[in-house]
Amino acid sequence: MFGTGSVANGLVQGGLASSLCLVAFGFDPFRDKGLETATDIRRHAADELQTGAQARLIAIRTRIGQLNDPELSTHTETFCRTAALVIKALADDPDRHRELRRHLGHYLVEINSLIDPFVTHYRTTGESTARSEFLAALVGFEQEFAKEAWRFVTDGRNSLEAQLSALKSRMRPPAA
Repeated sequence: MFGTGSVANGLVQGGLASSLCLVAFGFDPFRDKGLETATDIRRHAADELQTGAQARLIAIRTRIGQLNDPELSTHTETFCRTAALVIKALADDPDRHRELRRHLGHYLVEINSLIDPFVTHYRTTGESTARSEFLAALVGFEQEFAKEAWRFVTDGRNSLEAQLSALKSRMRPPAA
């Protein structure tokens, strides 16, 4: 009855395999099982990067705002708006997370390493040479960052669309 080539043997093995598949995958194997997909993981990592970058931008604005210097605040705000464009590009395309993380992380860490010692020194001494050197470094840094950010923001779009997007973002009043 249960020989090597018998029909009953095939039915038993088929029934056993079907029941194991049913237990493992359920009645609908294509239904979402609640596991994170690669897209979910990238979205989560991009959201963490956005949150961290926005916190750093707030810290940058706060540190420069302590000096009550309109010119420094203007250049810092321009840098922050450009960084916000990069953050928006990340929100639009989380698959570019690694590339944008490297870009944002490098520049935000670098500008923080410039701002913190300067603010501390300038608040205690008030040296105009320190201010002018920092302003020159900030302007150069801002221009370099804007050039690199433009590449990220315009990726995959024509030049006119990118320019309109940049103009719209600059015309908006800064978020408080």
